[in-house]
Amino acid sequence: MDGAYAAVLLDVDGTLVDELQPLLEVADVADLVPIQTSSDDVDQPKPHPDLVEAALAKVPAERHRCVMIGDTPYNVMACRGAAVDLIGVTTGGWSTEALAGSIAVYAGPADLLARWADSPLA
Repeated sequence: MDGAYAAVLLDVDGTLVDELQPLLEVADVADLVPIQTSSDDVDQPKPHPDLVEAALAKVPAERHRCVMIGDTPYNVMACRGAAVDLIGVTTGGWSTEALAGSIAVYAGPADLLARWADSPLA
């Protein structure tokens, strides 16, 4: 993934963001997601695009090269408002139909990984 960046967007307050770091470290992926933003960084939560825009401001990549992975219709709306593509995952309890507007929908991260070669990320 040369030239790829990962960011975590959490529509929660900073207290919960602080709880994220130890979880990333336990999963041995903290170095893969050094960029984080939360609702503390913005005026309006999702579905408003502010949180996506805040993450884009931290990622050294052009907007058209960015994609978000999300699990709610609110993510779809936020990405649409920020002109960023979204890959949907149904792990949030929402159906494929509810994630309409996503460029692709997967059952979860494992499904995306298993189908990586045919995914929009390939």
